[in-house]
Amino acid sequence: MKIIKRLLFSLLLLLLLILNEDIVVLVDGIQILLWSGGTWSGQGIDDWKMPNYLGQHVIKEKCPIDCVFLSQQQQHADADAILFEAQPFASWSYTFLKQPPQFPQKEVGQYYINFGYEHEKYFPISMHPGYQKHIDINNTFRGEDQVQVTFACSWGSGENGSINNFLKDPAKFEEKKGFVGFMSTNCDSGGAIYRTSYIKEMMKYTQVDAMGECLNNKKLNKKDFPHAVFEDLGDSLRIKELVLSKYKFSLAFENNNITDYVTEKVYTSLLSGSIPIYMGSPNIDEWVPKKSIIKTDDFKSPKDLVDYILYLSKNKTAYEEYFQWKKQPLPQSFIEKYNRCIFYGSDCRLCQYIDAQKKKLNNQSGFRSLFGEPYEDSKELRVLDINKETCISVKQDLKYVPPFNEKFTLMFWLILDDIRDEKPIITMDEHGLVVSVTQIWKRYYLRFCINGKCFLTDTPIANNEWRHIAISVGPSNLNSNTQSGHGSSGGGGGGFNSFSDSEQDDISENDSFESGSTTTKTRTIKTIQPTSTETTGSTLSTIKIFVDGLLDSTTTSFLNLQLSTGDIKIGCKKIVAKLDDLSIWRTNLDEKEIGEAMFKKYRGDEPSHLLYMTFNSIQIKDYSMNSQFTTIVPLNAVTETIGHKRLVLTVGE
Repeated sequence: MKIIKRLLFSLLLLLLLILNEDIVVLVDGIQILLWSGGTWSGQGIDDWKMPNYLGQHVIKEKCPIDCVFLSQQQQHADADAILFEAQPFASWSYTFLKQPPQFPQKEVGQYYINFGYEHEKYFPISMHPGYQKHIDINNTFRGEDQVQVTFACSWGSGENGSINNFLKDPAKFEEKKGFVGFMSTNCDSGGAIYRTSYIKEMMKYTQVDAMGECLNNKKLNKKDFPHAVFEDLGDSLRIKELVLSKYKFSLAFENNNITDYVTEKVYTSLLSGSIPIYMGSPNIDEWVPKKSIIKTDDFKSPKDLVDYILYLSKNKTAYEEYFQWKKQPLPQSFIEKYNRCIFYGSDCRLCQYIDAQKKKLNNQSGFRSLFGEPYEDSKELRVLDINKETCISVKQDLKYVPPFNEKFTLMFWLILDDIRDEKPIITMDEHGLVVSVTQIWKRYYLRFCINGKCFLTDTPIANNEWRHIAISVGPSNLNSNTQSGHGSSGGGGGGFNSFSDSEQDDISENDSFESGSTTTKTRTIKTIQPTSTETTGSTLSTIKIFVDGLLDSTTTSFLNLQLSTGDIKIGCKKIVAKLDDLSIWRTNLDEKEIGEAMFKKYRGDEPSHLLYMTFNSIQIKDYSMNSQFTTIVPLNAVTETIGHKRLVLTVGE
């Protein structure tokens, strides 16, 4: 049978060569790239030996599909999905605002995964809207995630890990000489300060043995704890369970009280055979067997809680009611949480989910052969390097490529190397549309003109910083009596205003306007009621400009949108800059679509997609469905290799 399959495969390759078709070999299974490399949770490791984070030797069941984890960023184009973990990806707290992390372009059909078991109070990027809009799959502790993971695991169980570890008989009531045990290394970070104050209040009314670094009042000897906690975290959890097994109660207080954020603390207490006193997730009852824990939320004060556990410590029958669950079958909800343990089969479940999603994709033939980036181009990271001699002419055959119909979107990445005079970067339809950068006082702004009417951004364009620019134009919903030049700003400033070329002469360096939250030297723009000449053949349009995926400004104006892609020029005016991912659409994309487009590649056959140039090849190419009708004449045009662009985010986004 294998010989027959190989023969058929060889015949297929021969046929493709004869037909001069691109050869794409489909590989069964799913490949996931760990963007930051490495894994603390055993992803992709079928036989996960100790020492490890869990303190358990895990031998995973065979995944129904071939599930491979990659670790080299150079493999980004090969992966079905890329997994980002907040801490190694963007560091602690709001570091990512000052040090934006590198972020790759998402390949067609590729999925971006937000992975981790820590919450946004420590790593706020994980739930930042500007990051989340690029994420397809959330793979965290939250119940609403596409692939949820849990810490409901057999912590510190060594070679004997099983869900039945939770049913093991606890030490006898009389043998538990300790009252309340507490072990933690964190007293102040995050929300830990609140639990620490609660414990201090408890200590006023009873003995709490604090054996960790936090509130330490009882030392463990070397025999009990032979190494530092993080020297072997998995073994430390085994020791913790052993120590707490001698206590009637143990404190399982989370760092923060967040729904579904249930960590190892409550499970190590349950495994130890002491009764967990729990502070944390409001829905903890969904995560543990019924009447297996005591919740601080059930008491008005720490003193009321202490009074209750003192009562239990003197009433064996009432105390042992908290272990009746061990005599019953484990609840299905607990079994489900255990099966989602992050260290067991979560990597397989993730691959299965991605596999199911990929089967829903549009697999229309022609991708990467008739349109879209060829595979070899997709692996490259190149941009167009525009020098003073660069001039690229792009012409599309208007017999086959329709002109704009009151709507269009122009998108591109831009970095300016040298700005001295205003020079067009992109022109279209014999200068019917012009995109340039202009100086106003000591700052530079993007200038966008359509048939003589021009608009400026609120956001300055700095040298040597990549900016994603999108201009979206469509019919206005306002009444036709609306004044030309009415503007409003998405950034809270004075908006960006329309004016004609002749009106620009009225701009004075001594005039000023509000740009964002900073008053800058700039221009005074006249608001002019449109004349009958202006409105003839024109459409009342809304012009929106986006910078780095965010709405920068909005205005309405009468525009003549009789434009086409029959004559496009890039450079040609002695400008020095770099350009990437130029895309033109015959529709007005919205903010969500533009935000996602920043780090997203396209097939090229999307409805209304007229032109698509990624510059990832040494040759300048159009990867849209219209490529067969596109003629490109490059003069002194060079593409150069660069690194990944950075994900620039803001607090107010």
